[in-house]
Amino acid sequence: MARLLRAVSEHRWFRLLARERKTEGLAGSVEWVRSPETGLWVQFDDPWTACDYGQHEPAPTMLLAA
Repeated sequence: MARLLRAVSEHRWFRLLARERKTEGLAGSVEWVRSPETGLWVQFDDPWTACDYGQHEPAPTMLLAA
């Protein structure tokens, strides 16, 4: 995504959102900002995930029959 936005000079930041397929609930996000020194996109702060707040349950494990 950062490569796609590299040529777009008027933007200073963007946020990526991740959603779950079944519920379409927000699963996580991360923000990117343009470095004033280099002009490259750098990650701003740590990514946020719903797992950090206990909003997800672990995926069920598959049982293999012998």
